[in-house]
Amino acid sequence: MIRDALHGFRDRTYPDLLARLTAPMVREPPQPTNRNPQHNPPPRTQPPKPRQQVVSVRNLDVPFTQPLLRTPEDVDAYLSALRQRLLDTLEAGKGISL
Repeated sequence: MIRDALHGFRDRTYPDLLARLTAPMVREPPQPTNRNPQHNPPPRTQPPKPRQQVVSVRNLDVPFTQPLLRTPEDVDAYLSALRQRLLDTLEAGKGISL
């Protein structure tokens, strides 16, 4: 039960909190001070930018077929596959939590 809560927080809640904290803040335009409506231009509203989706590095599927790393070449191959998966995720517009 505690393990499930931990995994839920680490895999879903924490990445969502990171996305909220790193999203740009949208400020409200200042309110007009002139009481004559002819002198006040209509307020410009900017649509809010969508939040960047954040995924946990633990949830990335690294295309690597060997279950064990036994040689330095295995380590290099795994790191190359991991690097490519990380770059693909960033190119998809997602952030990665560590």
